[in-house]
Amino acid sequence: MDWSDWYKHYDELPSLQVRLRIVRELIAATLDECPAGPIRIVSLCAGDGRDVVGALANHSRRRDVTATLIDNHSESIQRGQAAAKQAGLERQIRFVEADATLAANYAGAVPADLVLLSGFLGHLRHEDVARLISSLPMFCNTNGCVIWNRHLVLNKGREQVAVIRELFQSNKFEELAFQTPDPDGFAVARVRFTGRTESLDAARVLFEFVGIDRLMATTLPSPTKTDAASMLPVNANGLEAGDSLPNASLDDAEQSIPSRLGQMVNLYSSKTAIGSGAWQPSYAELNVAANRFAHALLSRGGATGDRILLLMRHDAPLIAVVIGVIKAGRVVVVLNSTDPPARLEETLKDADARFIVTDPMNHGLAVQISRQAESVILFEKHGNGPVHDPEIKIAPDDLAFLIYTSGSTGQPKGVMQSHRNILHNVRRHTHGLGLRAEDRIVLLASLSGGQGLGTTWCALLNGAVLCPFPAAERGVVGLASWLAENKVTVFVSSVSVFRRFIKSLGEQEQISSVRIVRFASESATANDFASYKKHFADDCLLFTTFSSSETGSLTHQRFAKGDAISTGRLSVGRPQAGIEILLWDERGREVRDGEAGEIIVRSCYISPGYWQNDALTAARFSTSPAGARLYRTGDLGSRKSDGSLMFMGRRDNQVKVNGYRVELSEIEDAIAQQSEVESAIVVARTLPDYNIQLSAYVILETGRSCDVDLLRRRLRGSIPGYMVPAHFIFLDKFPLTPHGKIDRQALPLPAETNAAPRPVLKPRDVVERNVARIFESVLGSSSIGREDDFFDLGGTSLQSVEVLAAIEEVFNVALPPSALIENCTVERLARLLSDRAVIPSSRPLVELRASNRGRPLFLVHSGQGDVVTYGLLVRKLNERPVFGLQAVGVQGESWPLMSVPAMAERYLPEILAKDPTGPYLLGGTCMGGMVAFELARRLSAMGRTVSLLALMDSPTPPYSGRRSRWHEAVIDPLRDVFRILRWGVSRLIGSKISVRQLPSYRRFVAGMTGVANRRYRPGFYDGTVTLLLTADTEFPAGDSRPLIGRFARETRTITLPGKRSGLFVRPAVDELAKQLQRCLDEADPSLQTSLQNNCVACETAITTTSAMR
Repeated sequence: MDWSDWYKHYDELPSLQVRLRIVRELIAATLDECPAGPIRIVSLCAGDGRDVVGALANHSRRRDVTATLIDNHSESIQRGQAAAKQAGLERQIRFVEADATLAANYAGAVPADLVLLSGFLGHLRHEDVARLISSLPMFCNTNGCVIWNRHLVLNKGREQVAVIRELFQSNKFEELAFQTPDPDGFAVARVRFTGRTESLDAARVLFEFVGIDRLMATTLPSPTKTDAASMLPVNANGLEAGDSLPNASLDDAEQSIPSRLGQMVNLYSSKTAIGSGAWQPSYAELNVAANRFAHALLSRGGATGDRILLLMRHDAPLIAVVIGVIKAGRVVVVLNSTDPPARLEETLKDADARFIVTDPMNHGLAVQISRQAESVILFEKHGNGPVHDPEIKIAPDDLAFLIYTSGSTGQPKGVMQSHRNILHNVRRHTHGLGLRAEDRIVLLASLSGGQGLGTTWCALLNGAVLCPFPAAERGVVGLASWLAENKVTVFVSSVSVFRRFIKSLGEQEQISSVRIVRFASESATANDFASYKKHFADDCLLFTTFSSSETGSLTHQRFAKGDAISTGRLSVGRPQAGIEILLWDERGREVRDGEAGEIIVRSCYISPGYWQNDALTAARFSTSPAGARLYRTGDLGSRKSDGSLMFMGRRDNQVKVNGYRVELSEIEDAIAQQSEVESAIVVARTLPDYNIQLSAYVILETGRSCDVDLLRRRLRGSIPGYMVPAHFIFLDKFPLTPHGKIDRQALPLPAETNAAPRPVLKPRDVVERNVARIFESVLGSSSIGREDDFFDLGGTSLQSVEVLAAIEEVFNVALPPSALIENCTVERLARLLSDRAVIPSSRPLVELRASNRGRPLFLVHSGQGDVVTYGLLVRKLNERPVFGLQAVGVQGESWPLMSVPAMAERYLPEILAKDPTGPYLLGGTCMGGMVAFELARRLSAMGRTVSLLALMDSPTPPYSGRRSRWHEAVIDPLRDVFRILRWGVSRLIGSKISVRQLPSYRRFVAGMTGVANRRYRPGFYDGTVTLLLTADTEFPAGDSRPLIGRFARETRTITLPGKRSGLFVRPAVDELAKQLQRCLDEADPSLQTSLQNNCVACETAITTTSAMR
């Protein structure tokens, strides 16, 4: 448009003089606050500069100011120059006739102490407003101010004012003043930049000036929902009659998800879309895979709107299928493979799904729940088929997803969500958080819920990189290093997962790559804020939100490191654009600020209701006379004086556990269905760390008894693990109120019902001890015995995932999710691990890692006879072959070897057969170190070279350890004789070791390795022994580990942090791996790694001594 016409139109708008007065006052206030010295001002689309000239004319600091006013309207510039000269400000104010949209024209004028955006924001497309505000860190000094104004009527002004405020907040601007003196005039605000000034990108185009006439002429109609939106009353965000939602690009909710995704594919075709996992496709590759699947699905028949269930792993192929199903015009229903089959079958039945799409890992389960193999589709990401977009018309109102949540009737309920609602939810997140195409966003939550879906689309519909992390399989173990490796910038999780993640971090560990942390569900506290401040970067922002599957995200509250929050819960912020929050009492009346009321949501962008459940839909949803939808959340909240919302919990029988919404009545029904149960009540309590813990109070049928372990296993077969209570309390009757109702407040706490504590039975071997340590670490408990039940100790489903992840790390054994359910005590889980911890082999030599690079490393078994102790250590070493020497007899196949020389004699041929020439690399821990020492002696005697003999916390015999001399001289030999006689007789009569006897026999083998170690008398070794010793000082009878140096020509000692008991688990194993790798690199220079460069010499004590013969 012609700029002369714009200025003429602009001057005719009402309230101009009021706006001008306020802007001048804000300029004067900014000048007053500036420290002594020069003050730099920049004005974009400055016109005649009447705001700057008027503010400076009589201000005491006018001489300190250098102002650059840029505009390309010559007449306005001429008027401005004349006014400045008349006011005596021609030296202070410089008018530049140039294109205000180009960053290059501000070179030398920025960064400034004050930036003015006056009168033109309403003439830009909404995405250009966002682009301009995200560029302002190049224009502002730290603590510099921006003064902006926006008309409240033109071009959806009220809604856009709310969006602009959120955009400034997400770009690190603190709001200092905000005024709307005339409801039909301007909003005027002043904000201060709290971030770090960025370098000017001279190539950047800041915005495109469109003009109000073109904006009005090109506004897209919204045939179904715009009318409803126009009938919404004015709310906190300024949405009013006549205002439809923004229509350009992402701001256009009147399109479909595939339409928006297509724009991203065109813009970022070669850019990575999924940034983690085995398959990391670009946007173009992801689109091709989705299109191929969409065509394959369409070829099977069916109709638009058919429900398609997805049972797949949490990675890129699942996302390709989600997109393909939507492109085919079908409705996505994502299932969790960790849910019980009965639960999955209920969802399948309720959704009336036509097909189940799965991957090889979940194919068997998919066939099991479908009972019809022909209805199961196995996805192939590189399959053949058409790659063009399917010719399917998709309307914004069409259903895209069913999100299944816990139902009060015991049946899961499907929340319906349309394309329009999802797009608007993404828009709210994008503007509220300030998301960018450059972001890498972690996906922790399952796509079966609103959090996972929202996170996925926030990434893909903004051209960002989505990074799935399999939290359901791995918990939070290793998440910190994974975030760094994947350069994640946006961290989204439930509060529960965040707390587990924080517990996994080291005291001083920092998450430096993340710039945004968003809590997606549950209430956060000052403790969570303190954790964020402690572990995240200084420029990282924290956002709290209030959301639900029915509504998407409704509010945002931004927190920065400098905020002062010491106690209490965190606010969840103000409603976002297009959302109105009401707080009602029991009679449906609005409550006053500070009072509690039920949170009611009014918007055109919330769920249509529940799938095939008209009664529940009618109970929770309604339509206002103006056409907007109302949703009763069932949550309580209160409004603070600043308009922000405080979430106060549930008003009914529904809670959130580990980020999942749970109906307590569903759990009660599941318990009551057990034959021995008469009735049950489930109570949710908030623990001191603000996590939710469930306790079940049960009355049994007369004369019946109930085994808690059996009850827990049954429940896990019908409801998800996170819904199984941590405690079961059996009562004769429930306490009642005077009115005859159950008095839940009078129910005893779990601790009050406990009988006298049973004695703690100590773990008997290394497997049980390691399992107990894992339980203690995850649960935050101590002194856990071998018969203690993980779930009775308060373990949750989320923590069970962490236990399994830790087991895989320590034992190198991957267990299914059901393993801990069926083996929930230390003893039972250790027995299961013992079966898997021993590597099946007909020979002592077992391969721990295959490689064709470098000399092989041979590691001798620990005192327990197995080599799984080395699992995590081996994975941290470089790519050389590693072999373990497993004790004879650990598989129950034969009689154990009773001396160290006998072991060396048996193992030496195995080593020579694998590596006939050497040089040899040997290592061992515990008594395995002595066997490695004997092997080195024999190889040396044969004239072979031993390049490395590494003994890791190996005591030198005669070993006294924690036993008294009485034990060594009398008790131990007597016990050994008894064991030998017992198992010797069993062997003589030809009895085989049964599966049930095997754990006991392995303890016998371990005992005999101890006998062999105590009897061993080392000879002299004409070589170097490398001792890797922890700085452990707890040796009642003295530290015997260094004594082996008396029997070697040279001894090299490397001192490590930590204690012996934790040498092969984190964090001690990290340093052990570094130092052992350093030794390996020196011994075998052919295979160097970067690990050598990471060793810090000043942190590790290394000494070398020679033996005196």
